[in-house]
Amino acid sequence: MDIKTIKKLGEIMNTEGLKTLEISDAGFSVRLERDTGISVLPQAKFEAFQETQSPKNMSVAERIILPRMKRITVPKPPATQKPAKTETKTSVETSPAPAAPKVFEIRSPIIGKFHARPSEDSLPFVIPGKKVYKGDVLCMIEVDNELNEITSELDGEIIDIQVRHGSMLAFDQIMFKIRA
Repeated sequence: MDIKTIKKLGEIMNTEGLKTLEISDAGFSVRLERDTGISVLPQAKFEAFQETQSPKNMSVAERIILPRMKRITVPKPPATQKPAKTETKTSVETSPAPAAPKVFEIRSPIIGKFHARPSEDSLPFVIPGKKVYKGDVLCMIEVDNELNEITSELDGEIIDIQVRHGSMLAFDQIMFKIRA
């Protein structure tokens, strides 16, 4: 069983909403488990949390963590090319259809441990439904006991968080989906 097959099994777990999947094949067995215990806070509580995050209101753990952080910028998704305009000889002008909102995937730029919040006793940086702006911190990734901030390169709304707090990230793994 190769890594692609295992990744495909993980995708099946996510789409089917399975908590555990165990498969044995030709003397090789795999057991995949996921924790669905991510709690989502109401928007009002999250905004109240953000307003209280001045240095005097931070916990001791946050005052220790913040100086160790290093900011990493997630690259902007590539711009799509627009097809060349063709001229038509009609006398009726039509207005272009409104553009549908695009969904972008924010992927891990490095391998490390995913931190959805600055400390264990604090609220997450982002939650589904939260509006984010360019430069907002989405999460932190810990590599060799150094915390790296991952910031947004675009304005939009978080529609899905693909990883849970404390889990290990692979390079280029999808972390968030943002509607721009």
